[in-house]
Amino acid sequence: MTPITVVIGERTLTGIRTGISSRGFGAQQLSGVAMHGGMIVQADRFTPWPVERLVEHQGELYLCGPLIENARSVVDVIHGVDTGTEDRYVLLETLFESARHAIAHELSLCNVITSAIGSDGAVLYIKRELSDRINANLPLELRRIAHFPYRHDHLHDVDAESYQFAAIAFRVLTGTAICRESDVRKADLCHSAGTAKEPVHLHTPNVSTEAAAAIDAVLAGTGTRDPEGFETLARSLLVGSSRLIDENLPSDERQARREAAEQTLAQWTRSSRRRDFRRRYGSRVILIAAAVLLLGSIPFGILRRALRPPPTAGMAPAEVVAVFFDAWNDLDHILMEETVSRGVARDLIREVTNVYVIERVQTAYGDQGRLLSVEEWNAAGRPENSMPYGIDELTITPIRQTEEEARVIAEYRIWRPEASEGTTILYRTRVRDEITLHAGRQSWEITAIEREIIESLSDPL
Repeated sequence: MTPITVVIGERTLTGIRTGISSRGFGAQQLSGVAMHGGMIVQADRFTPWPVERLVEHQGELYLCGPLIENARSVVDVIHGVDTGTEDRYVLLETLFESARHAIAHELSLCNVITSAIGSDGAVLYIKRELSDRINANLPLELRRIAHFPYRHDHLHDVDAESYQFAAIAFRVLTGTAICRESDVRKADLCHSAGTAKEPVHLHTPNVSTEAAAAIDAVLAGTGTRDPEGFETLARSLLVGSSRLIDENLPSDERQARREAAEQTLAQWTRSSRRRDFRRRYGSRVILIAAAVLLLGSIPFGILRRALRPPPTAGMAPAEVVAVFFDAWNDLDHILMEETVSRGVARDLIREVTNVYVIERVQTAYGDQGRLLSVEEWNAAGRPENSMPYGIDELTITPIRQTEEEARVIAEYRIWRPEASEGTTILYRTRVRDEITLHAGRQSWEITAIEREIIESLSDPL
């Protein structure tokens, strides 16, 4: 996992492993955002680290920038802590002293593989857009190392960074990961806010009470993950090695802390089970009532839509495209129709209409086969009694606009479950749409969609 040294002409660069194959859709995405680069952060000092080129090494792409002396990845240093060759407090001090400044400037550690710590204690942080693209395309075998133990993949920005740093602190202080799963669904569920987290004192009771409580709160979702909340976490850890870890704590006090942690975990587990029950069954009555109200409002809704201006009035072309895709995820086939010209996306709108009708009928009779949006499904821990349908990872890029016509590129991933010989197969298809819009009397409307399939994957659900 160690960064590599790259010599080009008379220049010596440091190459940071991305884990992304040098061929394929991920490589295309990475090359488009690599110029964002990053910063070398040492305490409160920032030094630009531009990505000067992408280099292929052993079939993977490496980000190459200015030399970082004796660079090591975070995961290598953590392994050093495990073997006793690295001081765990020095690692925490190095990371948290820089992170408290980096996070406020929209910089990301990325992950424990795509990272670098220099011999002088400087840490490489990457701009979030580049970091997000790397993490979105990391292959499964590396996600098991870099994501499953540390990252809550459904958090974003400061939330995601705070969680990852708290998970690293948990790993360094306890010698074990907050999530030890090797299956993607179980790992997602392990990190979700509704799942009980093991307290720090369950493993290492001689960690200071303040630091243990701060880590537990961030991981369990009971604490704030904004910059101020992260500053509180950092202050609780940056107190000196002897105050953070009391090696002379009496054995009876250690036992008392461990027992308190066990009681806390038991309480969290009971609360987690209650939340899971409410999530699975509590919405049935609400959804049925909503369906009844929806049916009763249809005649009035038709009249109201006939009299009002289109919902996209005043919007820019890219905003109209965003409304179209948001409506897809919301199963709002009526709104989708209001953003397109007659006959455009007819098959897709028919598909969404059918899904909507089937979903409402099934909801009235039970939860079996109930569909969720991709975001909801992931946030709920990918429950086995539900299936994802819709899109995620949407990016919308305007490419040309005149007074009468506009063109927009939309890139996204479609999730569709399909039954096949008694097994449900989950298809994930990466798509690139070139969308044409024309100016109408009151708003822009989509007049053509040219679709290109980039990649298609499938797994049993």
